[in-house]
Amino acid sequence: MGGPCVCAGGQCGANINTRCRTGECCSQYGWCGITSGHCGSGCQSSWGTCGGGGGTTSNPPTNTGGSSTVYTGQITYYDDVGTSACGDNLAGDGDYAAISFSLAGQLNTNPMWPPSWCRRQARVTGPRGTAIVRVLDKCSGCGYGDIDVTKSIFQQIIGPLGIGRASVSWQFI
Repeated sequence: MGGPCVCAGGQCGANINTRCRTGECCSQYGWCGITSGHCGSGCQSSWGTCGGGGGTTSNPPTNTGGSSTVYTGQITYYDDVGTSACGDNLAGDGDYAAISFSLAGQLNTNPMWPPSWCRRQARVTGPRGTAIVRVLDKCSGCGYGDIDVTKSIFQQIIGPLGIGRASVSWQFI
């Protein structure tokens, strides 16, 4: 057997044999990130970097996900049905979105259910306008600042589905 897996943000620790990426801390609750909640008291040094500021990563800003933080990245669409990462039933279309595993892990310092990012509203701005969505899920194919939305939201702020992917900015509100 090889060594532990390296996590691209998200969960970490002995119970899942997974380390955080270089520069990320493994919080006492088993989440990778770079905030003081991840790198401070209870940080799991065997599974990530610990201490003070947490270091740097290849991803952008150290932040708490407050409403003043503006994320930039790619937008894609999905039509998932079933249960979301927040425990909500997804019907295939609506006003919801998914964020990357790495950002969800960074924002979540809450040891209780649901994660602190669940059901927060976000304003997403694209070339054709702005939409308000509820963040209900995590996107496995998304990079740090990317966001995945439903088809109707994508068409509203980007255009035809054939575009597939575009640049946007978004922030929690």
